[in-house]
Amino acid sequence: MCGKTFPFKVAMQKHQPGLYCSRVCANKADKPGRREARGGKGRYINSQGYVQIQVARGKFRSEHRLVMEQHLGRSLLPTETVHHRNGVKTDNRLENLELWSSQHSKGQRVEDLVEFAREILALYG
Repeated sequence: MCGKTFPFKVAMQKHQPGLYCSRVCANKADKPGRREARGGKGRYINSQGYVQIQVARGKFRSEHRLVMEQHLGRSLLPTETVHHRNGVKTDNRLENLELWSSQHSKGQRVEDLVEFAREILALYG
C-alpha cells in the first residue's frame, strides 16, 4: 500500500499477503475503506476479509452471498452457505463461488436417507 519493501512474513498480519509493511500501514489503509462505506460509497472489507455491500442505510451484506442470491433468483436458505473455491474472500466472481448446504438427515435408516434424498432433489433439482 505505502510502496515500502518488506519481508513476506510481516505482510501476512492482515491476511492479505504483500499489501502492508506493518500493522500501522494496514490500519491506515483499512480506515478509509470503512469511512467510504459510511459516507455513501457503500463498500468495504470487514475484519474477516469479506467484501460488504451497503443494501440500505446503515445495513450491509456480504457481496458473495448477494452474488449467489442473484444467480439463484432467490434468497439463500438458513442451511446454505457460499464457499470461495480459490480461498480468496474478495474474489466474488460467480465462477469462483459454490453453494454449500449443511442440511442433514435426521436418521441413518434407509427409509430416512431415501426421504432426505428426495427432499434434496426437490430443493435443488
